[in-house]
Order: sequence, then C-alpha cells, then structure tokens
Amino acid sequence: MKIGNLSDKFKSPRARSFFNVVFFVCIFVFCFSTTYYTLPKSSFAADSLVKILQAKGWVESGFQSQSVHYLGKSIDPAYKYFLIDTSTSRPGEKITPFPFANTIITAPFVAFGFPEGIIYLSAFVFFFYLILLLRITKLYLIPIATIFGTPLLHHFISFSDVSIAATLVLFGITFLLTEDMSFNKNQLRLFFSGALMGIACWYRPEVIILTSCFLFSNFLIPLIKAKTIEKEVIRRSFVFSFGFLILFSAFIAYNWVHYDSILGPRVESNRSILLFDWSTKFGSIRSLLINGNGRVGLFGYSAWYLFVIGFCLWNWTKIRETSQIWIITFLTNLTLVCILTPNDSNIDWGSRYFTCSAFVPLLLLKEFQQIKIGKPIFQKFFLSILGILILYSLNINHKVIRTMRRISHQLTQIQSSIPWSESKVFVTHRNNIANTFGLNYLNQTILLLPSVEDLNTIVLENQKVNFVLIEDVTDNSLSKYAREHFQDRYSITEIKKEGIGLILLTEMISGKK
Repeated sequence: MKIGNLSDKFKSPRARSFFNVVFFVCIFVFCFSTTYYTLPKSSFAADSLVKILQAKGWVESGFQSQSVHYLGKSIDPAYKYFLIDTSTSRPGEKITPFPFANTIITAPFVAFGFPEGIIYLSAFVFFFYLILLLRITKLYLIPIATIFGTPLLHHFISFSDVSIAATLVLFGITFLLTEDMSFNKNQLRLFFSGALMGIACWYRPEVIILTSCFLFSNFLIPLIKAKTIEKEVIRRSFVFSFGFLILFSAFIAYNWVHYDSILGPRVESNRSILLFDWSTKFGSIRSLLINGNGRVGLFGYSAWYLFVIGFCLWNWTKIRETSQIWIITFLTNLTLVCILTPNDSNIDWGSRYFTCSAFVPLLLLKEFQQIKIGKPIFQKFFLSILGILILYSLNINHKVIRTMRRISHQLTQIQSSIPWSESKVFVTHRNNIANTFGLNYLNQTILLLPSVEDLNTIVLENQKVNFVLIEDVTDNSLSKYAREHFQDRYSITEIKKEGIGLILLTEMISGKK
C-alpha cells in the first residue's frame, strides 16, 4: 500500500534540500506558534506549577537543597497547607513527587525569571522528536501525522518530564534500528540505545515498563517463530540491557541515598495503585483507553493507532520481525500501564502515560504503507479510513489547544482580580481555587486548608497577620466561618472588584477596635 513521499517528487538534490528546509521551518514555526497561542506564562497549574516551585526552591537554596519553594513555611513549617502533599527526603527536605532530573532542566529558566521558558523548550523538544521520526522512517507523512493526529504536542508542552523522556526513548530507537528498520548489530549503538532508555527512567517511570516489555517481546517473537532463541538475539538483548542497567542502577542508587526509596518519590507517592479493586479499575482503564473522568483516552483521541495496529496484526505474516516485536511491546506495555498507573488526572487527553510508547504506531505507519493488499480499490479504501481517522484526531487536537488557551485566559482573569500583597496571607480551602494562582506562588504566601476549621489554627497562631480569603462563588463557607468566629478581633469585609465573577474575596484585617 504505497504512500508517495513528498521529497521523492524532486529529482534535483538541490530542490530536495530546499524542500527539506521549507518543511522543517514550517513545522518549527507551527510548534512554537501553537505553544505561544496557549499563553504559556498563564498556564501553570497543578503539576506544572509544582515543578516550577520545586526548581525555585533548589535555585534559592544555592542549589544545595531540594526543598520545594513555599513562602507559607514560616506559618506552616510542616507544609500541611501546601498545594500538594509533600514527603521528606533523608536530609529532611520537604520534596514533591516529581523527578529531580526535571528540576535540573527547569532551574535555569526559573533562575533567569523566565519560568515559561521550560514550555518553549518542550516545544523545541517536540520539534526534535519530529526530526528523529523523519530520520528513522524517511516518510514525511509520519511527522505530519504526529503533529495533527496525536496528542503528543499538547503532552509535550504540558509535561516537560514527559517531553524529555519520550524524546530520549525515540533517540534510543534511532541507535537501535538500521535504515531498513531492522535491529542494529553494532554493539556500541546497542549500548547507547539502552543507555538513553536508562536516562529516560530518570524522568518517567513508565520507561521502566516499556523497556521490560521490549526485552520480553525481543525474546518472545523469535522463540515463537523459530522455536529457539538465536545467539544474535541474546547478544543484542545483553548489550542493550547492559547500557540500560548502568543508568537505571544509578537511578536506583540515587533514589535510595536521597529518598530512601528505590524508584523515587514519584512512584512512592502512587503506592496506592497496588491497593485497587477491579470494579474501580475497569472504569480507570476505560478512561485511559477510550473516555471517562472528564477526558478522552488514548484510542478515543487517536483511533487510527488502533486501526494501524489492527491492520498490521491482520497482515502479521507480511510485516517485519522488528515490527512484530514492536507490536507485542506496545500491547504488553499498554496492559501493564493500564494496571499500574494512578490515572488521577483529567487534563491529559490521550493520556500522557502512553506518550513514551507512542512511537510504535507511528513507526508502524511505515509498515502500513509498504503492505500490498489485493486490488487498488482496497488499498484506497484503507488509506481513506486512515485519513478520516487522522482528521478526527485533528479535530480533537484543535479543541484541546483552544481549550488550553481558554483556561490560560481564565487563570489570567482570576489572578489579575486578586489584590496581591506580600504583607498578607492568602487562604483558600478549595483545591480547584488553589490551582488558579499560577506563578504568584513564587512571591506570595498562599495556604490551602484541608477544611475551614483549620482557619482557626492559623488565626490563633498568627493574630497580627492580615488574611485574604479566596473562595469559589458556589461555596462561601470559609468567609462564613471567619465571620462567626473572628468578627470581634478582625475587620472582615468582602472585597468588591469589577471583573470578579469566578471567585469571592474576603479581607480580614487584624486589630479591630
């Protein structure tokens, strides 16, 4: 099933080179203009915000401590009212469940007062990812399908650790494969491939699962086909594993020394995934793969993944052994990720937990276009289905990017409506409200109370402090509690400001006469 490659239409090497330059410039401009459209400076919330605070803490300590930046620690030294739950490292630092490797790449942008730079870096990493795909497959269709038919762009710019890990994985694949998509026999290249996968583990634990699935499939397919495992397969697996284990062992050693945990605080914070019941897990799996929990899952977003994999399974005897190994790798990884991931997010449509393995259906497009099936009309039929499914994914991508911009705009409106002051303490008891304050966490004291009753503890221990209570318009229980208990000691007034429509603001001034 042939799909013409655009550059092949240019017979002159100069014309082909010019086309390549134009192509790369176009995708570069698209990546950065799309990123700019999402309003990166205003987009920080939840995980992306906490990663900035983690980097800020490292920078302000002179790169000595990993304690997360928190201006409320003088009031709340136990970090009970921080944005998310923290854990304590062996040196006694209050840390968040995000990889320190990600802190290292984020810190320079925070140090120079340009935290949104990490988002633009992620856009550049996505551009590099597309170049790697083109280098491996030599098909322009594949980076185009990646841009418009997958959730990868918004995963990359939303989760910097995902962007680095996924690109390291694909970079490792470039060393693993030859130009004809078979496995490399060069031991040095195999070693580097494994080493890059090992580095990727420092950013995302899913890479551990992916690598294990690849090694399993690497033995399974030859064993099924030849009823034996050749020495070449064993040698390839050994050299790859050796490169991987060197970096992975360093990862384990670092985590053990600093965090008293083999796989680090990220995995430690999600230990509850081992305590699940299947009735709940089935709903979680549906959310990851199709839809649910307020989002579209992997195949709900990119249904063409399923189509291409199914097509290759249907033509199993016509595809390369390497492609067979990648398919089994993808399917086993898919199964384990569904079981072992927390799936506690509704912001990553297409699910970021599968981003590191997304290269598999993308590489299978190369196989898809080479399979010959029956009459030309059937070939056109399958190509039409593929095109329709990619257009469907394009429509979802368009909605997601527009939604990202709308959310950033709403966050800007909320943040600009609050009378920020470094002399006051800003308090909320709603997690959804606490996640709207963005980069103001860098220079403001903000507390997230587990319950309204915690306000009593804060006020009694800090009676000379002025507070601003921030609430959802549908829930004024915090300000109501303040009026019922502190009316005699504080002047409590509602702040009325034009443009406030999503939040309620109440000021508590101490020293009431």
